[in-house]
This record gives sequence, structure tokens and C-alpha cells, in this order.
Amino acid sequence: MPLDGDTARVRSAKARAFALRGPLGKRCDGNIEYLLWRARDIDRLLLPFEHRDRWRRRKDWDGEYVGKWLDAAVRTLAFAENRELLARTDEVAARLRATQEPDGYLGNELPAHRLRTAWPLWAHWLAMKALREYGARRADPAAVEAAVRAGDWIVRQFHPIADEQNALYKIPHAVLVFLDEMAALYAMTDEARFLEFGAAAAEHYPPFRQMREERKAPPMHAYTLACYLDGAVQVARARGDDETLGWLTAIWEDIAAHHLFPTGSLSTKEHLNDPPADVPDGDLQETCATVEWLIFTDRLYRGCGDVRYANMLERTIRNALLGAQSTDGLKWTYFTPLRHTKNWLQGPTECCLFSGPRGIAMLPDLLYRLDAEGLRVDLFESSTATIDVYGHAVCLEQASDYPAGGHVTLRLRTTEPVSFAVKLRIPERTTDVRVNVNGQPVPGGAEPGTHVVLARTWRDGDTVELSFAPQVWLARLHDESGVLMRGIEVLAANRGDNEPGAGAVRIPEAPVLENAAPAADGRPRYRAAFDRDGQPVSVVLTPYADAGNAAVGVTWLDACYRTAFPIVRSG
Repeated sequence: MPLDGDTARVRSAKARAFALRGPLGKRCDGNIEYLLWRARDIDRLLLPFEHRDRWRRRKDWDGEYVGKWLDAAVRTLAFAENRELLARTDEVAARLRATQEPDGYLGNELPAHRLRTAWPLWAHWLAMKALREYGARRADPAAVEAAVRAGDWIVRQFHPIADEQNALYKIPHAVLVFLDEMAALYAMTDEARFLEFGAAAAEHYPPFRQMREERKAPPMHAYTLACYLDGAVQVARARGDDETLGWLTAIWEDIAAHHLFPTGSLSTKEHLNDPPADVPDGDLQETCATVEWLIFTDRLYRGCGDVRYANMLERTIRNALLGAQSTDGLKWTYFTPLRHTKNWLQGPTECCLFSGPRGIAMLPDLLYRLDAEGLRVDLFESSTATIDVYGHAVCLEQASDYPAGGHVTLRLRTTEPVSFAVKLRIPERTTDVRVNVNGQPVPGGAEPGTHVVLARTWRDGDTVELSFAPQVWLARLHDESGVLMRGIEVLAANRGDNEPGAGAVRIPEAPVLENAAPAADGRPRYRAAFDRDGQPVSVVLTPYADAGNAAVGVTWLDACYRTAFPIVRSG
């Protein structure tokens, strides 16, 4: 029962001859360099596994990192050819698999400590996930077998789960991280024990019972909650459990409506924020939570095909995910503030340094999707890709100036006529949407935030043209404050673009942006007229994801609030 195969509403297009040449492509290229750079630390990352008897932890969660690195590298290699990264990935997979104990344990602790705290189970789970992903993508049966044995180790520790008194629930932050792997192993092996165990673990977990009844997200650690919810979706889909999928969807809706910043991310000081608000130290939007929210949202999208999940994916990617990564791809934040200093993570905690690359590695898989009617184009990015559509090889050539502009051209190449639907997702908060096929307007219009469906017989050279204008608007937080948006992008005042000034500025009710000269580093910039102490003042704005990217030291950014905020220098 493949979770993302024929039973899925939306599935990966598994593009070949794939290349990204726009803003997302630059971030993916930087991610490759980052993964290679972090590969220099592989001996240190593997030390807790290869020498369990004598390693000295800096932090309890040191065992997370190698599994996350391997998972990101394997996903990256599905779309990018890089011999050095491939060699390091093969090496890490082999060395990690060699650390597996005879009983199947893949974590980083000696027997006496394995069930005392959460972190050895997180290390075991991430190592299992990475080896399963590696085995599936690299057709390595030994890696798959290691993942299966690791799954059996978990089942043996806690089986049977008959009520909430099971020892599993006594380990804080550890209880359900492995749910996704139980479902994935079931899909891979058709062994019912994995699915049955995962279902029992979810059924008796007390916070899930509360969520089922109240249809509201509890005040939990945001990263952990998103992990649990993603796993629960996979288990419910594998069982055909529509009732569970119903309340899981309600929890997603509650988080989206009440706990997200306009950037599409969540968490204040790592916990679910209620309501979303700025804080003086900027400890917002933990990168681990951002990535798991993306994974959870994508899982729901694959299962039902509802466009609102694709809209959320873009919002989170374009703001929170890219905002946590430096524009060269070589640095990451732990927290990403709305308006304070952006500090690149130096440690000693390194979880986000390895979670972030997993999010970037997802991007190529999110551009093009397949469903029962044909092809979905969900993200706009200059790119080429060859996709198997109904047994026909279709080459897509996309040229896009989005999100800085609103013009997209999609050219299809095929050796013979083929009939299917092309579904273009129109970005939210756009106006004046126009769609042409081979120069002819498409009747009926297209609504922002929906798919426009172009069902026809496609021939070699057919061209689709899309144009729209991003809307300038204010996204409000819980009080009178709000963030200035251009389409789905949050705008910010970046260090170096503006002169310091005393007092504060206010955004007018109907802000107007004028294009300004791009920054030396290529960032789009816009000029806006604001108010300071009753006097007009000109402020230069730039996409939030590109702001605060000074090469060294602390950096600074201001997402623009309707209430007063200072324009000052920092660092």
C-alpha cells in the first residue's frame, strides 16, 4: 500500500533531467555546498554511534545530526548530480549501518541509558529514517534491512500498547516521533506489525485524545507536535482511517488560523505560539519547527490534493524557510526574528543546522506534481524537467521572474500528441491574472489561490503564458500590528539599505511601493513613503527571506509593522 503512490491524490512527478535556474535553484545549489562543507564533520557526527562506550556528549541531542545530514543528502541527490556528495553519502550510510547493534538498535547510547530520556530514541528514529530513505532511493537492500530491524527494535521495546500507561508515554518528547517510520516500513514491507503498532501508539496517546475531542492544537513543543502529526497522517492514510484524517485536518486548520506568523512558520521559544506576537529577543520560528510544518503540510496535500496546502507550502518556503538560510546557503539560524538581529547559529546546539537542509532538499520535489488528471505546476521557478505523464515523456521548460515579477512561460516538448490536464496554481494575493495558451486567452478567468485547469491535447512546442500582479497589503498579527506583504512575500527593512533615524515610522493604510534599484547582491528593493513624527520618510524594503544577510557578525532586519518600529543600525 504505497503511501505516495497510486493511492495518493497528489504524488511526486519524479522529474528527470531536472534543473532549477531561479531563486530556489540558487538556494538548492548553496545547500549542496553546505552539505559538502558539513561532511567534514562526519567523523564527529558518527562518533556517538561508532564509539558509544567512550563518546562525551556536548548536548543530549547530538545523535540527531548524522541522520538528518544523510536524509538531506539522499534527497538532494535525487535531483542533483554531484560525485563528491554521492561518495560522502555512500560512506556515511555504510558507516552508520555498521553501527547497528545485533538487536537492531541504531541510536547512540549504551543499553542502560537507551530508554531513560527522549534523545536516544530521536537518534534511533532519524538514523532509521535516513537509512530507509537511502535504501529506497539507492536500491540498497542492506540499508532497507537495517531500517526494518530498527523498526522491529522499537516494536519490541513497547509492544503491546493497550492503554496510556505504556512505558512509551513516560518518556517526554519521545513518544510518537517514529510514527512516520512505522507507516513507511509497512508500505515498504507489507508487514502488518508496523502499522498495527503505529496505530496503537497513536490511539492511546493522551494529547491525541484531547485533540480529537477539541479540534485544537495543544500548547506543545512545536517541532515535536509537527513530527507527531505528520506521522499520524501517514498511519491514518495507510489504514484508510477517514475519521482520524478528519481531526488531523482540523488541527492543521487551527494551527494555520491561530498560531502562524505571516511568514508561514510557528513557535515562540520553540513552543506553539498563541497568539503569534513579536518578542524582544526575536526567539521565533525555530528552523526545526519550520521544516516539520512543511513536511506535515505536504503530507496532507499529497493525501487530498486541496490547493490550500500548496498555498501554505509556498508561503512557508518563500519566507520562513529561505529566511532561516543565508542567501549563499552556507549558514542557518536557530530562531528567525521578525525584526531584530538575525544571528547565524554557531552551536553548541546544532539541530537546526541539519534540519534546514532537509527543507531545502524538498524544494525540487514541490514544483511539479502528478494527479489522476495530469500535471500540477505548484511553484514558479525558471527550470527544465522531463516528467512521465501517462506513459509519455513530457519536457517542461519554464521561464519565470517570480516572485520579483509576475510573468511565467511554460513550454511543453513531446514527441507525440498527449492528452492531459495542466493545472497552474495561481499565487495568493495577486490581481489582474491572465492565462494564454499559444497566444489565445483562456476563458473563464483564474482565481488567486486556486488551480486553473487547462485540459487539452498537448503538442510539441505548445506554450502557456501566465501573468499577474502581486498585491501590496498588511497581514495583521493578534493586535493592531501587522506585516507589510507583497503578494505572499513578507517585506523587511534591511540593514544598509536605510539611514538610521530617531523616532519611529508608521505604515499608511494603503501603502504604495515603487521599484528601486536592485541591491548589489541582487536583492529586489522597493521604496515606500511612510511617516515619522508627522513627516514623510522614504523607506527601502526588500524580501524578508533575503534580508539580514551580512557576510559576518550579527545582522539586522525589520519586518514592517503598522505600529511604530525603529530604523536603526546594529552590529
